[in-house]
Amino acid sequence: MSIDVAPLSLRSADQHIAYLFSDLPVFQVAKGCVTHTQFLSHVHALAKELPQHTQVINLCANRYLLLVAFCAALVRKQTNLLPPNHKRETQKTLQTRYPDSYIVHDGADTIADLPSINLSELKLAIPDEAQTCPTIPLAHLAAISFTSGSTGDSKPNHKTWQTLLESSRINRQHMLPEGDATLYQLATVPAQHMWGLETSALLPLFANVCFSDGKPLFPLDIQDALQALPEPRMMVSTPVHLRAMQASSLSFAPVSLVLCATSPLSQASAEATESLFSAELREVYGCSEVGSMACRRTAKSDVWTRFEGIQFDQREGVTIASTDYLPD
Repeated sequence: MSIDVAPLSLRSADQHIAYLFSDLPVFQVAKGCVTHTQFLSHVHALAKELPQHTQVINLCANRYLLLVAFCAALVRKQTNLLPPNHKRETQKTLQTRYPDSYIVHDGADTIADLPSINLSELKLAIPDEAQTCPTIPLAHLAAISFTSGSTGDSKPNHKTWQTLLESSRINRQHMLPEGDATLYQLATVPAQHMWGLETSALLPLFANVCFSDGKPLFPLDIQDALQALPEPRMMVSTPVHLRAMQASSLSFAPVSLVLCATSPLSQASAEATESLFSAELREVYGCSEVGSMACRRTAKSDVWTRFEGIQFDQREGVTIASTDYLPD
């Protein structure tokens, strides 16, 4: 294989890559586990239906639909735009910035000025034969993620396929335990957000993680979703969700690992989470511009372990993070 391209995924044919909480008529697939072979057939089927544009605004709320659309766009050499929210004002801003774009969604409130594909209204023909795993040019601009805009204008962050591939390899090394067992993952964060994208969309492409398509919000929803997943389980969450679960007085199915990010987590909350889930909690530090950069077991230590390949330099009182796989 040319060094200028890399596979879309590194999973084996019969490995579980996703767990669906509900049927998806668009792919004629029932709830339950989806194998890598099935996933590739869905990617190829959708890729054939995508219009010829440069960018696609990916507004899918269902995590499985989002990842299939994300990968189908890559097969068509398109760039995924991952906005911080689904607001019509945000869509209009993206239309102005990226005029050769369209929307793919599963029931979002979309503006009429942009062409769109509603996956909840499609029913695609799925090929019977196994599909080959596509290769993606390393230099291809796979995605543009955006900061939340909470401290000013939302800023774009360009992610080539090489950036996503290398960062996922490093994330797998630092976030996941050793071993060959597939972890069945529940995430309480959206996949359009960089934290959710890295852990609940990209990791399953390159590591033994089977993500689930739900996005439970309240503690009781999380309790039900975890109970439905096969073992061993893992959870991707935030301090806000973890505190809500601690305050709920509910009991939860045991998990093997909890990953947490987006805001500082106290040692007391980390200890309570580990007790609640009978699992190790790893807190991750990162940002939209770079991605994940360091982690720690907050219940045991306040010291961060820097991820492989991340350099920190001091310049005039400012800390600059850099890696070989980021352009800036």
